[in-house]
Amino acid sequence: YAITIDAGDFTVGKATLTVTPGAQTYSYDGTASQFNASAYTFSGFAGGDTAAVVSGATSATASDMVNVGTRNISLSGTGTLSAANYDFSLASLASGLTITPATLTIAPTAQTYTYDGTDAQFNTATAYAVTGCITGDNCSTPTALAGWAGSVTLSASDRINAGTRTISASGTISTSNYLISYAALTNGLTISPRALTIAVNNASKTYGAANPS
Repeated sequence: YAITIDAGDFTVGKATLTVTPGAQTYSYDGTASQFNASAYTFSGFAGGDTAAVVSGATSATASDMVNVGTRNISLSGTGTLSAANYDFSLASLASGLTITPATLTIAPTAQTYTYDGTDAQFNTATAYAVTGCITGDNCSTPTALAGWAGSVTLSASDRINAGTRTISASGTISTSNYLISYAALTNGLTISPRALTIAVNNASKTYGAANPS
């Protein structure tokens, strides 16, 4: 027999790299500017390869990158990713994005009135100011903030008698994007004394007689 060896084809198929978003955590600031669309990693390299063999990019995304909450991060397609020896498989990261609340402070505003024997002049519910809003949210109209609910209670140790006292704030306020901190206002309540008028009655006497009582 004569032996003939024919050349055959030898095909090396591409391996697969898995692209996975990285976890992200930041505090609410009213924008998506802190979200990193380039936060993802590759796994599945062979033969000592590293991410240096990959060119191009894709983008990480989430359903809401602004408001407080926990959400999945996904990838918006393979984008321009390219590697000579690899195809790409896209993964998502469940609960990968955590946006934490910012903090609002509710503090009483000053109250001043004149003693009238009651505490009817003391404002127990609405004499307060809110601070800590990020740009785009309006602390001047806090009830318009997303998810605003609940009420504020203002109190002082004595709301009737003349004097100066601290006003404290407490309450049940909650919002979608903020935690709530309550403050006190030292010497915030001033109750002024009411003026009394003392009138002397007219009197008369005969010369030499005792003064009338």
